Amino acid sequence: MATTPDEFDEPTRPTRDWFMSAEELAATRAKIAKLQRRAEAKGFTGTLEVVAEAATRTHTPAIGSLPVVEHGYQVSITGEPPSYGGWRFLAAVDIIGTPQPAPITREDDQDAQPYFHRVEEVLLAAGGKRWLVTNPQQPAMFSLDQHLWSVVQVDPAGDTHLVSDHADRAGAQQAADTLDKHLAAGGEPRFKLPDQPAGVVLRFPLGAETRLNASAVRPGECDHCHTARHRSATYLIENDDTGEIKQVGKNCLKDFLGHSTMPVFLDRDSLEERLAISIHQPSAWDLESVLTNAWAVIETHGWRPSGATVATKDLVAHVMIGTNRGVELLDSIADKLPEGRAMAARIATDLTARLDPAQPYEANLLAIISGGVVDRRKHLGLAVSAINAWRRLDHAPAAPDPEAARNITYAGSVGDKLTLTGTITVVAAVDGYHYNSPERRLLVIDCGEHVAKTITSAAWAYNVERGDTLTVEGTVKAHQDYQGVAQTVLTRPKRVDQAAAVEMPPLHPVWEAVQPTPPHSRFQEAPLAATATPATTGLAI
Repeated sequence: MATTPDEFDEPTRPTRDWFMSAEELAATRAKIAKLQRRAEAKGFTGTLEVVAEAATRTHTPAIGSLPVVEHGYQVSITGEPPSYGGWRFLAAVDIIGTPQPAPITREDDQDAQPYFHRVEEVLLAAGGKRWLVTNPQQPAMFSLDQHLWSVVQVDPAGDTHLVSDHADRAGAQQAADTLDKHLAAGGEPRFKLPDQPAGVVLRFPLGAETRLNASAVRPGECDHCHTARHRSATYLIENDDTGEIKQVGKNCLKDFLGHSTMPVFLDRDSLEERLAISIHQPSAWDLESVLTNAWAVIETHGWRPSGATVATKDLVAHVMIGTNRGVELLDSIADKLPEGRAMAARIATDLTARLDPAQPYEANLLAIISGGVVDRRKHLGLAVSAINAWRRLDHAPAAPDPEAARNITYAGSVGDKLTLTGTITVVAAVDGYHYNSPERRLLVIDCGEHVAKTITSAAWAYNVERGDTLTVEGTVKAHQDYQGVAQTVLTRPKRVDQAAAVEMPPLHPVWEAVQPTPPHSRFQEAPLAATATPATTGLAI
């Protein structure tokens, strides 16, 4: 069954940017041109285009060094999706996991029969309207056309399905008992819950402007051979003239399009892989392992998006592959790995319950979670982003409460030096410009009439937790408004109760004073006898 254009989301054009030097940009353009020529030799009808704009970025190369401004180019690669025989590529479909059988146990009682039958007393009124009898006096309250006893099947989800109607209770009960015996003997229920389909992830070609809802995809089905089975690859294609959308399996693609060779499909992830240096590395990981390591990396080193010098997904890959860099990282995140293992299942459960499958990003993330397997080359970045997606859910704006009506005002004026005391309500990690930069701490302190916010790398900030009472001294940097709450931003914060703070090591080494030694001869002379004369210092003959 073909898909209709009504099942599309709003048109979007996803982009991915790289920051490149002039030499890297020239090499990328040459590589893209080479890929374009190879694809055209196989009948590729799409286009690839490199768009570059001069740009700068700032990073700190090492701890203690000054920020460095780097000049280069912000580069994006776009184009037009290919079209063959009047059919244009919309997306490639990756199947995540396998279809799961329908539940065989009841949600409310694990030991009860999954399917069973029962008799219900029913009132049938004019027009076919049915009412379930809930008390013995109910039939006398209606002008009835018929008084029936119905046999219904109850499935594991608790839903009922009408099987048959009977004129008396005895006949209905006999029919229900016969059906239950049939099920007990291994028979199939008349109304069986459908199997749970496999998840899907959609990969869009360069230049694609329309995104299809993942829920509209039928995993394993092909509109050419009309066969449903497990498929390694499926493609969504659209007719240029009618707008009709079809789902075609990889093995049927040449026959459907009437093309002599396998059509070329270039999406953003596969193009990025072709531009990189290819080395042998694992291709798929367990979702729990990915979430465990991602949690530990993000908790220790903060979140770094794909445009950063070193992205979080790259750090996770280093740890999980076991590179030299990964071994170094492992020492720093070892303490967070048990916590990550405990959080992995909770994150997957919370996201499954609260993500919206109508949103393309959330639908793809749900497919990864449902499948439980992460393709390193295609889906690692998506899987790692689950940590931040879960945090956005966890820190969503809370429902208003009566105490929010209290009057919160700004403290002091910009430039004033203040001392405030309150309860810490938010503690979060803030990363630096580079992976070697020291991690900073974001603190939000509820001081009653005022709310203070500060970001610091002071040692004492790493030893406070949410709910602690803190007295802090600092200079007012700015007055800001966050979700309607006035916040006073403090810079150069200092904890007043220094007895509880951790003492900082000296910023510069203390050099030992060395006293110079007097000059001396390079070769030490042998001692001479006090009575020796020059004539007697030679050899005795």
